[in-house]
Amino acid sequence: MLEIIMDRKKVEEFFKDKSIFLKQKIRNAAITNAKKTLRRNGQTLDEIPFERYKLMIAEEEDLIKNKILKTGGAGIFLFGFMPWF
Repeated sequence: MLEIIMDRKKVEEFFKDKSIFLKQKIRNAAITNAKKTLRRNGQTLDEIPFERYKLMIAEEEDLIKNKILKTGGAGIFLFGFMPWF
C-alpha cells in the first residue's frame, strides 16, 4: 500500500506543473474511459451515484498518467500534441 501511495505522489508531482491543456486532455480521456466502462457493465450514468462516477474518473486519470510516465517523453508528446488522440 505504501508503494502505491509513493508512486501516486511521484505521478502527481510530475504532473503538477504541466499545462492546463494537457491536464484537460487527460480528464477528457478519463471521462471517455469511465463511460465506456459503464457501458461494458450495462449501466448508465443515471444508475450510479455521482460520487462513484467521480471515483471512476479519478482512477482512470491515474491509469492514464501512469501510462504516460511509463512511455516517457514520447507519451507526453503524443498525448499532448496529437489532436486525434
